[in-house]
Amino acid sequence: MDAINLKKRIYAKAQPQKISCVSSQEAENTNNDISSKGQWCDCVYWNHTPFAVVLFGTGQAQQHESSKHGCMCGSKHTGLQLYQEDAANTQTLIESVGLYGQSKLSIYKYKDEIAEDEELELIRSVDLPKKVFGEGATIYNGQWLYVLTWRERRVFVYDIHTLNLKKELKLPKQMREGWGLFYDDLYFHKFLATDGSDNVFFIDPSNFSVTHKITVQMKIQQFKHGSQQKEIVQQSVTNLNELEVIHGWIVANIWHKKFIAIISPFNGYVYAILNCTHLYPRVQNSPEAVLNGIAYNSRSKRLILSGKFWPYFYEVETPGILLGHLNTLQ
Repeated sequence: MDAINLKKRIYAKAQPQKISCVSSQEAENTNNDISSKGQWCDCVYWNHTPFAVVLFGTGQAQQHESSKHGCMCGSKHTGLQLYQEDAANTQTLIESVGLYGQSKLSIYKYKDEIAEDEELELIRSVDLPKKVFGEGATIYNGQWLYVLTWRERRVFVYDIHTLNLKKELKLPKQMREGWGLFYDDLYFHKFLATDGSDNVFFIDPSNFSVTHKITVQMKIQQFKHGSQQKEIVQQSVTNLNELEVIHGWIVANIWHKKFIAIISPFNGYVYAILNCTHLYPRVQNSPEAVLNGIAYNSRSKRLILSGKFWPYFYEVETPGILLGHLNTLQ
């Protein structure tokens, strides 16, 4: 059975900046802005300060001599999810990997405390058809593993225990492509999906049809045209990608940005932003090596993050806003 080596590094703990807005110019200086103009308003901006977290490799790979992260993996992570494997509460990490001819699903045994030099065990994996580009994946009803495809409009459903293909569905017609997917069994009892737009789609699990959608927006402060007066306007947040639901909040990354947006499912507003700039592998030169995987460990209360071609998963402290249940913003 394949296994992957674990390593520890010093990385980041999320800390909030208690501010009412952040100028987009500050973000532009690090090439990470969400807003194309103006200032972000009415949201909390979470940065990272040095803190010990666990990060671990994601597969067989050759050593890159200039890498401080150990190995470089040639896979494209398109989705992560943590779930309970059995009655003994064995935790497993589901990984969806993309690219044509390389798309696959992998299930790893996962523990809350990961020791130095320990190995993360690959339990099972399955290749997707070579002519599809695998995207977000999620567990439904503890039995079925759903995985989207990018442009093929095909949704594959696997038995989680055997990874045998059980059926194939069509992507809902309201979605232009398949990007992120998550099934929430605590708050909405629906699939939540993204297609690279500014929408999050809520999908009925009984027939995989869209029941409703929300448009994700954030308030920005900008100068009125031709004057020095400022105004607050709403701006859509596009390129929503991988997503997770944590205590009722929608947590989604924005494609090609180093931020994670924390979104209300009721009004679509971004209430907080998690800056993941310092998690990026410094040796990555590819513009496609972007943040692209989010999972949540409810036992350790940590986020598990990864990205396309990243050599590791990262565990980071969860921002405080996500530790309280969302019940006041309806």
